[in-house]
Amino acid sequence: MKDAINFVFAFENKKKDFRTLHRAYYRILRERFSLPSQYAVNVSRKVGVVFASKGKWEKPPKRKSLSVDLTFNINLARSLPNGW
Repeated sequence: MKDAINFVFAFENKKKDFRTLHRAYYRILRERFSLPSQYAVNVSRKVGVVFASKGKWEKPPKRKSLSVDLTFNINLARSLPNGW
C-alpha cells in the first residue's frame, strides 16, 4: 500500500479531495498494484487527508513506512495477493 500511496503522490501536485482522487486512481491502483477494493479506497482517502492537512510543498511527500488500516470484517491474510 505504501507504493500505491507514493504512486498517487508522484502524479498529483495540486490539492485534491478524496472523491476526485478516487475517480482518477481507483482502477489504476486495483490493476497496477493488485490491491483489493477496500485498500484502493483507503489509498485515495489517505492521500486526500494529506492534501487537506498540508499547504504547498516543493516536492511531493513520500510515504516511508507501512501503515495498516483495520477494516471491519476483512482478513488481511486472505485479501493480500500471493507473494506478500
